[in-house]
Amino acid sequence: MPRPVTDDLFSETFHKMLEPVLAEHGFRRIVPPHDWMAPTQLFESQNRWFGASWDRRDRYLEVSLGRLFCYRDVMRRAIIQGPYTHHVDCGMDEDVAQFMATQLAHVAASLPSAVETFNARIDESLRTIRASVGATAKNRRIVAEHLARIGDPLSVAEWTGCRIIE
Repeated sequence: MPRPVTDDLFSETFHKMLEPVLAEHGFRRIVPPHDWMAPTQLFESQNRWFGASWDRRDRYLEVSLGRLFCYRDVMRRAIIQGPYTHHVDCGMDEDVAQFMATQLAHVAASLPSAVETFNARIDESLRTIRASVGATAKNRRIVAEHLARIGDPLSVAEWTGCRIIE
């Protein structure tokens, strides 16, 4: 019988498969301030931010490596924008534990290269994000609204209330 979809399953799999790779590259866990929305798993090293979240309702995995930005929304929110993203849906017929293990193994395998090339790719990736346009008027409006909500970059020192877990 497949294991039920839980946040614990995501946390356990993440801890086993990705935390050692992140630690090897000098990343440390960051706990956001209590009133901020942020990726469930959040790590930082030299102002390079790595975040991962699992939406169990939508069965959606989101992983990013980039800079951390304030995002103006209903609640205070932090998002990561940068050169590495891995966003994927788990099909309704897929075993979630197997899906998570496969996807996080892929991220663990590709992360060292993404970290090594980060400095060379970050500026261009942020320019590309800001220059994004949709194919239709509706999509262009959506992209413009999203971009307008992205605020200033955040660092650990500037993000009042965040905590570093060594």
